[in-house]
Amino acid sequence: MAHKKYTKEERKMQAAQLAYNKLNEKWKLDDKNIAEQVRFLVDKAIDVQKDINNKSDKIYIDIYLENVKLFPMSKSEWREFVSDAVRIVNGEDMDKRIAKYKKDIYKNAYSALLKKSFLETYILNDDGRSRFPDSENAIDPYTTEDLDVNKNENLKECPQFIDNLRESVQLRSQITERHLIEYNDIAFACYYVTDAFITPKDFKALVEWELTKDGGIPQETSKPKAFAIWEKFNYCARLLEMYEFKNYDKLKNDFGLDVTLKKKSLLQSSFENWKIMKEF
Repeated sequence: MAHKKYTKEERKMQAAQLAYNKLNEKWKLDDKNIAEQVRFLVDKAIDVQKDINNKSDKIYIDIYLENVKLFPMSKSEWREFVSDAVRIVNGEDMDKRIAKYKKDIYKNAYSALLKKSFLETYILNDDGRSRFPDSENAIDPYTTEDLDVNKNENLKECPQFIDNLRESVQLRSQITERHLIEYNDIAFACYYVTDAFITPKDFKALVEWELTKDGGIPQETSKPKAFAIWEKFNYCARLLEMYEFKNYDKLKNDFGLDVTLKKKSLLQSSFENWKIMKEF
């Protein structure tokens, strides 16, 4: 007997139903209507997202600031340290990564030598002459140390850096092995209860709008993401209507919107006004 071949969408819906069933046992989702289920799942996803954000901040802000006291590095360089450490823990072969970094050392050293040679040999006259290294093999001894780490006497051990790295790997593992899996289950459950209407991408947007509804994320001065969308719409719609651009009415019809703009916006496109109004 031939097995039925499922389409990609059917397999996706099957996975979504499994996620829903698992969460239904935990949270009794069947007792709620669809709108209540969606709001409930968004609230649960916000809790998970807060855990992810807190652990990410710990890795990429708190621990990073500790490590720059040990070694000068950028945030992107620290991110790469953490990513490489995770790869090592997961058993990945690092030979290709080592070869890449070795190549980067020579490339960066050659770039620095190119600029250094220009500044030291440039003659400021009508003929403007300068001397340049003709290949990446022309490495300035002052820009590159011995690449054999086992022979380099300038290297030092730093237990604190390794401890910080281990803690970061543990936090990353918690994010990927627990929180992201839970978040994806919640998103798929929402996909199931709305009969594929709210996709995981749509769900992520709902979570971001609710998570940032009071502003202050990720920066203290950040606007709520939903507020920023409405603010842009307010600005666009008023200008188009004020100067009678013909495409405005067509856009409203295309989007199925029935919008009547008041003569003056209560918010006056001001997030500060919005925050003040909330206090009353």
